[in-house]
Amino acid sequence: DRRRYCLSAETDATAAQDADADEALVNRLAASLSPLTRSLFLSSIAMARYDYTSALNEVNRAVQADTLSVLARMQRAAVLMRSVAASTLDAADVKSRKALASADLAEAARLAPANAYVVYNQGCLLAYQNATEAAIKAFSRALEIDPQLPEAYYNRALLHVQLGETQQSKADFSKAGQLGLYKAYAQMKGMKAATK
Repeated sequence: DRRRYCLSAETDATAAQDADADEALVNRLAASLSPLTRSLFLSSIAMARYDYTSALNEVNRAVQADTLSVLARMQRAAVLMRSVAASTLDAADVKSRKALASADLAEAARLAPANAYVVYNQGCLLAYQNATEAAIKAFSRALEIDPQLPEAYYNRALLHVQLGETQQSKADFSKAGQLGLYKAYAQMKGMKAATK
């Protein structure tokens, strides 16, 4: 079971149900796990439960355990942005969480400039902030690094739809579908129905 630590990853429908079993497993293996690994697992489990306070506490421990961990930086950015999307935070807290998420992704990019998932996550954050052109460039850069990343095609297609760029969006949805992200085909079908 491999989980992706990315901003736009969809939550598995059974993730919350599996959280108790996952936590029991992590606790059984605690002695053999590094502090970084244990905190990352516990953060993911808390996110599956939509407990963003605990998720943030755990991922902060992960970053403290290894300040050079790209995965810890990416995970913290994901927790921060999901907490912003799911919470009723005051404007100052939203601003500080977005700034920290951006800083974490910038640090992850500095540490791993050829990591497609880091660049992809930067694109997700830019899209969330309505920086459409910059997000498209980030998704394009992620695809230069890894042309087999269906989520980057899909998200770039969504942005092309926002800009009214039908041909580009169809090409990207098609490629995402070919790479196994089948909901892209539903988007294409919806586009066809909307133009009739």
